Amino acid sequence: MTALEAVAVHLPKTAFPIEAVGERIGLTPRQIQLFRRFHGLDQVLLDPGGSLTDLLAGAVEALDELRGREQQVRFVIHARSMPVAAPYPLNPLHDLLGRYRLEHANAFTVSHHAVRSGCWRSTWPADCSPGSPIRMPWR
Repeated sequence: MTALEAVAVHLPKTAFPIEAVGERIGLTPRQIQLFRRFHGLDQVLLDPGGSLTDLLAGAVEALDELRGREQQVRFVIHARSMPVAAPYPLNPLHDLLGRYRLEHANAFTVSHHAVRSGCWRSTWPADCSPGSPIRMPWR
C-alpha cells in the first residue's frame, strides 16, 4: 500500500496587489475586477525573481521527513490549481527531481478537482480527514 507520509508547501513572502500582477500579465481592468470581486483575490504572493522550480524547491526544503530517505521515495506529486504551468517540453517537476536526487521516483501532477478526487474516490471518508494519510489506489 502507498500512503502520503509528508506534504509541504512553499509560499513566497512578498504580496502584490492583484492590479499590479494583472497589469504585469496583461489582464484587462474587467478581468482584474473579476478576480477581486468574484474570487475574493486582492493580493498575490509572488517571487518576481523565482521560477516554478524555485517554488517547488522551497516546498522540498520544508520536508524534514525527506532527509536521508530520498531512495525510499516512490512518487513525487505536484498538486496545482492551473492545468499548465510551463510550456512543452519544459518540466519543472523533473528538474526538481534531479536537484534532490529523486530521479528514480515517479513524478506527476494533479490539477483542479483531481487534487482532492484521488482521495475522495479511494478512501472517503475515513482517511481524508485532516492529519490522516491519504491512501491512493495504486500499490
